[in-house]
Amino acid sequence: MVASSAHAGARLLGPVDASTPVVASPVDANASPVVDAQTGRRGSSDQPGSSPSDCMSSRYPSYGTTVVTSDDRPPPAPDIEPTKWLIAHGAKGSVEAGYGNGGDCVEIRVGPAHERALQCLEENDNAADGGYWAVFNRVVLVVRAGTIVKALDVPVSFTNGDTGYTAFKLDLRIARDGNSATLDPDRCYACPVGIAKHETRDSPPTVDDVILDMCAASGVYRWHDDRFRH
Repeated sequence: MVASSAHAGARLLGPVDASTPVVASPVDANASPVVDAQTGRRGSSDQPGSSPSDCMSSRYPSYGTTVVTSDDRPPPAPDIEPTKWLIAHGAKGSVEAGYGNGGDCVEIRVGPAHERALQCLEENDNAADGGYWAVFNRVVLVVRAGTIVKALDVPVSFTNGDTGYTAFKLDLRIARDGNSATLDPDRCYACPVGIAKHETRDSPPTVDDVILDMCAASGVYRWHDDRFRH
């Protein structure tokens, strides 16, 4: 359903807020909160309730807005370049195949062995009806014996690449011990009820089809053997 994207227009990435422990706040309307799994990158897990108008406005990108803060919060951690990180941690062969192409990469530790991993966004094209759409996934990458392995790969947002409108969004929380991850609808979104999938072999999926697939991916992922499993 998805393929590597040649479109950069859907990426609207911004800095992660770095204020209080455990959960990092969203990088933008397209991304998803990231839990700090034993790293120095911190953010807030307590998100205030939103009114319907706040939720609707959050589905569209904001252009030309500069936010200046005067508090004493530390600056956000610098974004990690995924190719350099993967090579530095032993990846062999080509690592240019779109790993972490959505940016917002941060190093975390996962599994009982506290294995070093890189968590990033990845952007994928989607052939849904109604224009160009992109699905953003959160991935957790590890390098083992020179091979890049995705220890987690889950969808977090479904965004129109032409308008920047976000049709659906999931929040990912990775436990501080790195042994579980929880994927749930963002507070401004809800999984549809009573809607059947319409996808057929001869036509692209509808927007509802993609949202239903994302809802099916929600839930708890626990570390088992060598990766997070649903």
